[in-house]
Amino acid sequence: MSQKTDVRKVAEADFPSRFGHFRIFGFEGCTAGAAPEEAVALVMGDLMGGIPPLVRIHSQCLTGDVFHSLRCDCGAQLELALESIAAEGRGVLIYDNQEGRGIGLLNKLRAYELQDGGADTVEANQQLGFQADLRGYELAGGILRHLGLTAVRLMSNNPQKIQALEDSGVRVAERVPSIIPPIASTEDYLRTKRDKLGHLFDQDKPSDDTPGDPFLGVWELDPTTLDYQFGRPGRRAVYTIEPSPKGEGFQFTLDADDADGKPMHHVYGGALDGVDVPVPGYPVTLTFTRLDASRIESVLKRDGKVADRWIRTIAPDGQSITITQHGVTPEGREFVNKGVYRRVR
Repeated sequence: MSQKTDVRKVAEADFPSRFGHFRIFGFEGCTAGAAPEEAVALVMGDLMGGIPPLVRIHSQCLTGDVFHSLRCDCGAQLELALESIAAEGRGVLIYDNQEGRGIGLLNKLRAYELQDGGADTVEANQQLGFQADLRGYELAGGILRHLGLTAVRLMSNNPQKIQALEDSGVRVAERVPSIIPPIASTEDYLRTKRDKLGHLFDQDKPSDDTPGDPFLGVWELDPTTLDYQFGRPGRRAVYTIEPSPKGEGFQFTLDADDADGKPMHHVYGGALDGVDVPVPGYPVTLTFTRLDASRIESVLKRDGKVADRWIRTIAPDGQSITITQHGVTPEGREFVNKGVYRRVR
């Protein structure tokens, strides 16, 4: 489990802009053993009530946002987000101080130099001794909670942001794509973000070179990844995910041991259109919904009321699925359980 980040609002002011009238907030986040982080939030309109508001978490890019670099699509994504929020009359843009996917401005310029020599954006960061993406989103999640938000429509192509917000307790009700048409100087950059960082561009649409749904296969629990806030997990579980017999969705087969070592075998599934499907032998139903190309949500209901939610998020390389359970204890306390399943075949 990630360390807790304490979020403090340090300033708030009126902020008219060419995109519309916002309130601007300054936030500081403190995590034990780490230097304080800073971020800005632009807030427009009444965030409470109605559908979840549109939210963009934008990582600082001086070269793109200020100097309008054509090496990346960052500046165009920033403007698209502000225009989209203004068009709806409500929403939040969080401007996160994580230049160069977390490596800082001068290191980003060093990475540019390596890219001029033939490296792609991921290889350049790695050649400098960094991971491909060092960003974290704990502060962004804390800011959204500070603003009273428990669900958002996230404007992003990055599955890591979706998972990070879910982990922080903010539900992503919808992923809104942030698509900037490529130009000659951004084609390789965008292709690398898609192929090596798992960003979602045209993956939402089937193509001739996409070999079936990435969720299909056999997945085995990695017990070292279990992170439970409630209940006792079993140590063995294997999911088989295959097309349902009627072809309208998925069929899940679970072979597992419970916390006491007793074997279990369950088969369930159905349409991916929010249709309640009875679970044989149990007084419950499951509803399956595809949230986007990388996530499927299942909701378990008892007597018509939501008892548990699971988000299945497939990794960009298609070799693991993280299953996150959101539930409520009999005493009414919310909890989150999580585990990672590795692809067997």
